[in-house]
Amino acid sequence: MKPRVLFACYGGGHVRMVLALVRELERRQAIEPLILGLTSARAEVEAAGYPCLGFADFVRPEDDAAVAHGERLARELSVLATDLRESAAYPGLGYSDWCNRRAQRKRSASTPRTGGRCSSPSPP
Repeated sequence: MKPRVLFACYGGGHVRMVLALVRELERRQAIEPLILGLTSARAEVEAAGYPCLGFADFVRPEDDAAVAHGERLARELSVLATDLRESAAYPGLGYSDWCNRRAQRKRSASTPRTGGRCSSPSPP
């Protein structure tokens, strides 16, 4: 059984380098590739005949608000690097993650230091 290898790439020259490596490793029958093609890479990966994952493949029901925000952002773009679903998931999930991390840092900063005793921060 060949190992399954995840390749992550963006568009432009990066995806072409990754595809060259994937082809060579497949020629040697060394791997089963799984490609995460971000932004404009998806089209090149699929054109090369490989199945492709993107941000939109990892959207969960609880991500609806983030994706809706991403759709608003994507609609402001003059050109989409990929389809609207992917163009919405990429900035929407990224922005949501950034907001969540920022909120966690604020909560951590406001949690009093108690000299070794622990405190329970409020849930998000």
